[in-house]
Amino acid sequence: MNLNRLKRYARSARRQFIDSVVASAAEYGLTADGAAPEVWKGDIVLVSGRALPQPIATLRRKLVRRMERKGFERAIEEAAYTWFNRFAAIRYMEVHGLLSHGL
Repeated sequence: MNLNRLKRYARSARRQFIDSVVASAAEYGLTADGAAPEVWKGDIVLVSGRALPQPIATLRRKLVRRMERKGFERAIEEAAYTWFNRFAAIRYMEVHGLLSHGL
């Protein structure tokens, strides 16, 4: 097995995954330049013209605080790493018949 090819792929896949998380964060008004302001309208929060329900707004605020503590790049990298691990664990369980929906 050519581990160098695997290592190159892993770096590329990691970068693509982080880019996807950055794009998703931007949909919620979170960029390296900071967080877009929130405008509350009853139970709905408007962020960059997008309406978010209160539970999503609460999670967004947690991410904003994390970005303020750790910086945008670090917070996004940690989020991407967490999601990657979750997807890998789900795939492992699928392959080994540990999920009821299995393959």
